[in-house]
Amino acid sequence: MGELKPAEQLINPQAAVAAAPAGSNQAAVPLGATAPDCGLPKSCLPEEFAVHLFSGKENVEGPRMCINGH
Repeated sequence: MGELKPAEQLINPQAAVAAAPAGSNQAAVPLGATAPDCGLPKSCLPEEFAVHLFSGKENVEGPRMCINGH
């Protein structure tokens, strides 16, 4: 499954880029489109962050994960 990384690298895009291998201009965690509150109908409280997991659809769409809008 790969190397475990601190949750902050998943939540903070700048931390993900900082964790990339030396000389690389890519994020260690590839980022897709942003979605406020991960598309959830209710906003999170200040001490919370949004998480949405999508496992895929009928072997047509691959899995996706959104953490804190990324």
